[in-house]
Amino acid sequence: MPYSYRAAGGGREGPRAWYSVRRRWSFFHVSGVLGFVAIGRVAAAQDIPVTWSAVHVPSVAAGGTARITLTAAIADGWHLYSLTQPAGGPVPTRIPLAQSQLFALADSVQGVPPQREFDPNFGIEVETYSGSTPFLVPVKVMPEAKPGVDTVAIKARYQVCNATTCLPVRVETVVVPVTVTRASAAKAAHGPA
Repeated sequence: MPYSYRAAGGGREGPRAWYSVRRRWSFFHVSGVLGFVAIGRVAAAQDIPVTWSAVHVPSVAAGGTARITLTAAIADGWHLYSLTQPAGGPVPTRIPLAQSQLFALADSVQGVPPQREFDPNFGIEVETYSGSTPFLVPVKVMPEAKPGVDTVAIKARYQVCNATTCLPVRVETVVVPVTVTRASAAKAAHGPA
């Protein structure tokens, strides 16, 4: 018999015993691969527990200011730290613009009031955001901007933690289309207000 195989404890010989062993190996192999993929997807989902988005700005005149709402959707059980988080603890959230000749921050970025509580991991009071957290980003459009659609790149630099783990600092970029219109004739003649 060319396919002779004696299964341990089974007493079966021949091709049928070999098929049985192969079938068991295939089941464990496939189960292991699927389990690894499932664990990998769960781990990947936990790697980035914050998703950033922005509300599209309809239009803004050259020389004007666009008010863009940037929102952090933070997964349950996780939090990030406020724009005003004091030094000596976790990394505060920072929201600058990418380098641009057409756009600049018109003023400081505003966030909702953070939750304040003592964090035993850092040994200090921390200021956190959780859930869906909006930030108002005032973006100045330079007067020399040409009419048309352009994009402003907003960067979010943050640290996210849960009760036991802090992930490394991340920087995410959200690109927002902005329709630039002509500056009004009165504003162009008298300069920006």
